[in-house]
Amino acid sequence: MFFIPGFVIAILTFPGVMVHEAGHKLFCHITGVPVYETCYFRVGNPAGYVIHGPVYSYGAAFVISVAPLIVNTATALFIFSIATNVSSPLAVWALLWLGISIGMHSFPSSGDADNLWHESKDTVSAKHGMWALLAVFGFPLVILIKAANVLSIIWFDLFYALALFGLATSVFGAIPLTGPVSSPPSHSVPLTAPDDSFVAWDDSTSWTDWTTITISGSVTNTHDKWSIEDITIEIEKLDKYNKTIGKSAVSVSPSTIPPGGKGTYYKKLIV
Repeated sequence: MFFIPGFVIAILTFPGVMVHEAGHKLFCHITGVPVYETCYFRVGNPAGYVIHGPVYSYGAAFVISVAPLIVNTATALFIFSIATNVSSPLAVWALLWLGISIGMHSFPSSGDADNLWHESKDTVSAKHGMWALLAVFGFPLVILIKAANVLSIIWFDLFYALALFGLATSVFGAIPLTGPVSSPPSHSVPLTAPDDSFVAWDDSTSWTDWTTITISGSVTNTHDKWSIEDITIEIEKLDKYNKTIGKSAVSVSPSTIPPGGKGTYYKKLIV
């Protein structure tokens, strides 16, 4: 594993730092804890911070401490889900950078873990009923946070963000990193007009109510990259007022025309 100074990582992933601090501030507001000062990002240590007033319940202390784990994780998953529905490769890569940056800063800091440890210890010692039960679960969470901070030396935070990326793609589908790779709808693929097609009447001397005609011709796929599939030529029967009174579809063979390839069609129709 290669080492990159923390302030460089913070600069490269600054959206994650901002969402991290926004998470702390959000849960301060939700729990009614006053916020005195907020720094969403700076070049320094720490890269961001929230200074808030006293916390009077363990529940408030708990959610304020773990807020980034909730907010950053949810935000990263949301951004990855958007990336699965974007067709522009440039936009996809921008969303991936944003999602990974935010996901990498999901874990609370060691200072947050220390605060949660002391709050958990005091609450359990004081036997504050329901909060004491929640505080019991605070201890292993503190250990997890501490471990994540230590393991960030070997890019655990990045692996966590990539795990969120994997989860999002498994739920919402693959992310198109290089643009379209499958055949687009046939109507969006350039084709030459079937100018060499013709209609031959098998009875050219007279008109009858029921006449057999033969229609044939060819189409060329002029695209240099994509194949096209399932091309059909639609024939319409018109009355003397040019109203459509019947339709018939003629399939082009082969069913898949490669770039630059040509397909032909042939069918006898009774009109």
